[in-house]
Amino acid sequence: SRGNPESSLKSGNALALVQSMALQFVSGLQQSYVKLIEDVGTGTINMLKDFAAVPRVAMIVGESNRSYMKEFSGDDLSSVNRVIVDVGNPLAKTTAGRVQMAEQMLQMGLIKTPEQYIGIINHGKLETMTDGIDKQLLLTKAENEKLIAGESPVAVFTEPHSLHIKEHRDVLSDPDLKNDPDLVMRVQAHIQEHINLLRTTDPATLQMLGEQPLAPLQAPPPNMPSPDQMVNQSGMGQLNPVMQPQATAAMAAQNPAIMEGTIMPQPAAPPAPFNALPTNPADLLPQG
Repeated sequence: SRGNPESSLKSGNALALVQSMALQFVSGLQQSYVKLIEDVGTGTINMLKDFAAVPRVAMIVGESNRSYMKEFSGDDLSSVNRVIVDVGNPLAKTTAGRVQMAEQMLQMGLIKTPEQYIGIINHGKLETMTDGIDKQLLLTKAENEKLIAGESPVAVFTEPHSLHIKEHRDVLSDPDLKNDPDLVMRVQAHIQEHINLLRTTDPATLQMLGEQPLAPLQAPPPNMPSPDQMVNQSGMGQLNPVMQPQATAAMAAQNPAIMEGTIMPQPAAPPAPFNALPTNPADLLPQG
């Protein structure tokens, strides 16, 4: 950590491990310092609630690290009880740790642009690559709460449908919730919306969004011909064995002599140019 590592430490992973162990060694002092910051912040909030009668202006860092000016007074802070400090990853505070994280993410394919790689090297923040998936996870949790509350959220084609389907499926993992038939219907209907969007959305658009399109449902087969049509078109010799008794009954209804045994169904005439071939087995025997 002082810049004079042992001669056996050559790789970046080993150097990053040495620095992380050095930071872990002072973790007790760091915890005390964090507790001090929390107490000072809580005391400042309590003083503002008691004495900030005149509106004041403060700069606030909001979503995606965007800063803006906000006017407030003591009454606006009445619902704040304490201040909690969250310490970042110590490894991301060192240059060796940031290089290690960037190299590992580059090998895993998580870094898509040079700007993301340079951003991790410079400040070690991973929000640029995880912000999208974090927002989708928050969206799925909010939709799950709406489904449980009796609402029916709407699915859009730009959402990661496979992620939403898996997250909404977890609603029915609770045995008590699974016994609610109305909730089961709402969850299944919402999941079906995502499936329908995977079938109906332009496949090129889904591929750009990283989703696998589903093949559209095939149309049902046309109605099968009736036994009379099958007999008239192809004859008894080419009937389906399952349909043959029905065809025989249809022929018998048209000509009762068939059932009496006096008339046998005639074989179908072969098409041209085979119409001159014999159709009766007796014609194949030698004559004379």
